[in-house]
Amino acid sequence: MSLEIFRRILNEVGDILISVILYGWGEPFLNRELPEMIAECTARNILTITSTNGNCTITIEDALRVVDSGLSVLVIALDGSNQETYQRYRSGGNVEKVKHFASLIQEAKTRRGSGRPYTNLRAVVNRGNEEDLPNIEKVARTLGMNMFSVKSLGNLTVNTPYKTFEPLRKDWRRYEKQDKKHRGKSLFKCPFPFRQPTIFWDGTVVGCEFDYTLENPWGTIGKQRFSEIWNCLEAQNLRKNIRKGKNRTCFCKICPYQDRHQNGSILSCVEI
Repeated sequence: MSLEIFRRILNEVGDILISVILYGWGEPFLNRELPEMIAECTARNILTITSTNGNCTITIEDALRVVDSGLSVLVIALDGSNQETYQRYRSGGNVEKVKHFASLIQEAKTRRGSGRPYTNLRAVVNRGNEEDLPNIEKVARTLGMNMFSVKSLGNLTVNTPYKTFEPLRKDWRRYEKQDKKHRGKSLFKCPFPFRQPTIFWDGTVVGCEFDYTLENPWGTIGKQRFSEIWNCLEAQNLRKNIRKGKNRTCFCKICPYQDRHQNGSILSCVEI
């Protein structure tokens, strides 16, 4: 997303936003203007959170820009304490790059004497790392992170690749099976189209981040005002269908939260 589009969004809704989630279907630190976007949110007293795979090469100057921006929360994905375990899930990733990324952020916080961003080292638990979780937590402590958390493995469809990654321990799994199908613990009451729309890089607004094929676009920032987009007919119809539980769109049918038997996606959190 360009800084121009981002500023246009803030100018329209910045005064009423509580928080902004600055990540989605991509690596946020590939956008060199990310720290400026965060800083403009901070200036408006908007909380900010972003998540990274930690494989972008950064310098201490880059890390200082992140700290100076006032970023509220930074989630750093680390799915193994060593390269062998890490690459089972993060194909092509480098565990040492992630550790270096985290250490530079911590060094920048120390230099500035700042408590921000609150750092959360997070592991997606899977068959390749479930025995390594205690070691990953030790890495989080060694790096000086504020929190270590474990997230369940989700999927958009029930398929063979997913099954090979599903943890062996049932209490680490997001789903229960019955007759080879997911058995949900309770009906998932979707909050997304009611409280947090997703805005893609070009300003296109959708009601859910999983509508990445733009099956149900609501409008585009710049061509319409956000208030018009938020209250458009497509938005109203999606909310009505979710309330009534019928006429589910394709992205609703593959929702990774719909059939979970856990209370949430985060299975464990330890403040360090």
